[in-house]
Amino acid sequence: MRIPDLEAVETPEETAARIQALMTRGEERFESLHRRKDGSTFDVEVSVKYWPAGDGRFIVFLRDVSARKLAERHSRAPRMTC
Repeated sequence: MRIPDLEAVETPEETAARIQALMTRGEERFESLHRRKDGSTFDVEVSVKYWPAGDGRFIVFLRDVSARKLAERHSRAPRMTC
């Protein structure tokens, strides 16, 4: 799967713009929502570094943070008292 196939929040044009900006900055860390092959989504933390030497390389680490995001949503949910 290519990046636009994985990315569930940004449009392909927004993803292309992010990649271009990343190539200028050299590195970035952000959270997003990615798509699995079956179409379901999951929360990820993305850490990416760009090395322009040679043909240029991206080193990317993705971490599934779905459990943490779910816990955050539950902790912010209003609680009813009787």
